[in-house]
Amino acid sequence: MQHSPALLECRDLTAGYGPRPAVQGVGFAVRPGETLAVVGGSGSGKSTLLRAIAGLLAPGGRVLGGRVWLAGRELTALPERELRRVRGAQIGFVFQDAGASLCPVRTIGSLVCETLAAHGRPARAAAKARALALLADLGCADPQRLWDARAFELSGGQAQRAALALALLPQPPLLLADEPTSALDTLARRETLDQLRRLRQRYGTALVLVTHDMAVAAALADSVLVLQNGRAVEYGPAARVLRAPRHAYTRILL
Repeated sequence: MQHSPALLECRDLTAGYGPRPAVQGVGFAVRPGETLAVVGGSGSGKSTLLRAIAGLLAPGGRVLGGRVWLAGRELTALPERELRRVRGAQIGFVFQDAGASLCPVRTIGSLVCETLAAHGRPARAAAKARALALLADLGCADPQRLWDARAFELSGGQAQRAALALALLPQPPLLLADEPTSALDTLARRETLDQLRRLRQRYGTALVLVTHDMAVAAALADSVLVLQNGRAVEYGPAARVLRAPRHAYTRILL
């Protein structure tokens, strides 16, 4: 059986803020439709890794070495103008605090239209129809109400659905999600995991999921990358890493 080529590939990626890298020499590959869980304790470099892939490091951060490819195209060699076109259209990003990532004074509907317009997608009526259908698919009981709402009016679960919809509407082949369940209660966490699982099955979206929760990794991941102090200490199929870990730090996390 032949494996499809990697959609996302990182080699020796090193990135951070100031003289000391937050991520050092990390490498992995994700094929279309696969889920990679990036796990580790606080400060292990998980969020920095995700932001470095998408070119979204905070001011003062930069990629110091290594290379990243998406569908054979090297992202680390792209100028910001070109990278901006890749984000959204080919890479969706869901931030850890979904509510804070949404503009508080704009309706979700206006954010959807702006997101799709940035990538030359449908006019407002068509955008709304697509968004309402996707919100319903994400488990939203009243998509029209969410469309008309502003971020500060939403619960944590509703904000997470809105953020997922915004990331997925341009139909990117890759979704990067930074701790998408950490701010949610148990029920909303379970619903979000079910939604991510369904989205992968329905749209074939590849997912790189940052989490500190090994149960989340076990529920979703095909492969697991374990970070400790910015370095990859273990990487492999989820079944092997989670059932027969080879590194002491992975055993501690479990």
